[in-house]
Amino acid sequence: MKKKTLFWVLGVVLLAAFIYFKFVNGWLTFTTNTDTPDQFLNFAKPNNYIYQNDKRSLLRAFDSLSYKKKGFFNNTSISDPTNTIIIDTIVYSPDFKKLGVMIIVKYIGRNDGDWHYNSTCYLGIKRGGYIDLEAVGPNFIYSDSKRKASFYIRTACFRNFVVKNSDIYLYNLNDKRFWTSQIWKEYF
Repeated sequence: MKKKTLFWVLGVVLLAAFIYFKFVNGWLTFTTNTDTPDQFLNFAKPNNYIYQNDKRSLLRAFDSLSYKKKGFFNNTSISDPTNTIIIDTIVYSPDFKKLGVMIIVKYIGRNDGDWHYNSTCYLGIKRGGYIDLEAVGPNFIYSDSKRKASFYIRTACFRNFVVKNSDIYLYNLNDKRFWTSQIWKEYF
């Protein structure tokens, strides 16, 4: 009799845990990545001249944002002029007019004096001679190496950018459909 009671109590507890994690906590709908299907991968690559021009324009724009302490650069340790802004990756739309830019900021921590690396993602639209930028994140802070900071931001943008039940974050940055999605209307 005690075994049957223990069995039923254990069953009820497991059922309650299943219901909690499935419907309340969202455990069963959470996935660690949403890879872009092969047929939608974006392979747009500009020539070297366009890439180098865009890289120079972006570095000037990020320096300006850092100086003004805007967006990702609102933290005083990140906006220090002695920091290094590194453009990790530029992803282009097929017409090369829209960009996804992953950056890393290398800086010295105030408390420990060690080098740290923060990374984030911006979206950009070319407008005449300049690039209009908007921070979309995510932000990763206090990585102890450039390699780790690059890994975190690339994984977030190429595998985890999709947000379930969202009207804006429908595709990863390496997806052809990303460039015509709702996110552009939201930010620009």
